[in-house]
Amino acid sequence: MATCMFMGKEGKFLAILCASIFVVPFSGAFSQNPWEMQSQVLYIVLSILGAFSISRLNPKQRKTVLNSIIVLVVIQGILVILQYFKLDPLFNSKNNPATDLPFGFSCSPNQSGVFFGVTLPLVALVFPWALPLSIFGLLVAKTSSVWIGCLAGSVLASSYIIKWRMETVLLIALATTIVFYGYFEKQSGASIQERLDVYSHTTIAAATGKMPLYINDRVITAKWNPIFGCGIGTFPKLGPHNQTGYIHAAHRYDHAHNDYIEIFFENGYLGLLTIVMVIINGIGAFIRAKKTKILIIVSSCLVVQLVSALGIFVIHTATSGFLLIIMYGLFLGETKRNNPKEIQNA
Repeated sequence: MATCMFMGKEGKFLAILCASIFVVPFSGAFSQNPWEMQSQVLYIVLSILGAFSISRLNPKQRKTVLNSIIVLVVIQGILVILQYFKLDPLFNSKNNPATDLPFGFSCSPNQSGVFFGVTLPLVALVFPWALPLSIFGLLVAKTSSVWIGCLAGSVLASSYIIKWRMETVLLIALATTIVFYGYFEKQSGASIQERLDVYSHTTIAAATGKMPLYINDRVITAKWNPIFGCGIGTFPKLGPHNQTGYIHAAHRYDHAHNDYIEIFFENGYLGLLTIVMVIINGIGAFIRAKKTKILIIVSSCLVVQLVSALGIFVIHTATSGFLLIIMYGLFLGETKRNNPKEIQNA
């Protein structure tokens, strides 16, 4: 409660988000054990506080943070190239070279793609010499939604900083998308249909508060209050059992691969509404603020992450979660510092 009141001094939407996080864990009928649940709540609250702390940095410190991220991009980009050619001196597996996947320090292609995608606007506008490393990392990660997110973020960045004509931006976006999907990312119709089935079944369950579970030749219906959701961290427990009813392949999805749908499932209408309110509040703050280079960079990075969240999960691992904390904190700081009303009242 003290955290919520503290957040309220900086923004009512942060306070609402913080308060909803405390309500949801106690509402889910299928929540994890209390210690695991409260640890996840603690992680989320600490993330919010971390973003708030970053927002308090001065302009020089914000530039230092961004430059540090660029250094990480260069290090991970070089590591990905070494892994791609089976030359990784750190994580090379001599017994089974096939396990040497080009994902850098990330745990999966999705997370590697998110890392290079979210940082792409920063690299392009501050240190373009590292662009080949970012693009190569994106291509070998083969993450479709991140690629679309990069295009959306690039449109925002080019509109305010590069000042290209929109026709030029769209032409480049179309050309690179054809290359990406034509050569690097060839998804089968069955794979796409599986994702769509997961989206639709999870959304229906979240909206109604009911999900059939197929366990040992039995069908059990899980029920919860759809206003508050099933509880934080419950999708990996219930989702795979529900997928048995419509996915006939051996694999199952531990995440919905759409953060908004998974938030709707676990946090209910309250959680989804809170996220929407935070995004709308951010858009309004961006419109009102002075368009500095740092603001455009971090806003473009956030756009990449928000769009990427439509096709993968970008907040469930440290690889992408820390980027969201940093970029959102810098965004809060820039919009507050450059808001005409804030400057006038200072």
